[in-house]
Amino acid sequence: MSPLEQVLVAARKLSLAGKPPSLALIKASLGNSLPMPILVQGLQRFKSMSADEQAAIVVTTSAPAANVQSDDAMPTLAQLAEQVARLTANQQALVERISELEAKLSNKDPH
Repeated sequence: MSPLEQVLVAARKLSLAGKPPSLALIKASLGNSLPMPILVQGLQRFKSMSADEQAAIVVTTSAPAANVQSDDAMPTLAQLAEQVARLTANQQALVERISELEAKLSNKDPH
């Protein structure tokens, strides 16, 4: 695989991970093995490609950027607990609101 192809694959993997490809992210995923002009050229080429051309880039697990992960992709236990608490509170508020609306509806119902 040519250095330029490595940059294109790294950019595609970042894109698939939901991250906009940037020089810093590509350089971090490939290491310092490639010169900056190649990284710039590859990123420019990737950004100029259509969505179909980008989708045609073959992403293999043996490529250097195979394990691109975001630090914030894995929520912490505290974040999950906070999210569960918020969702539980929202659910309780919705249940109360539904009960109020049902009570109002039954009071208006002539049956």
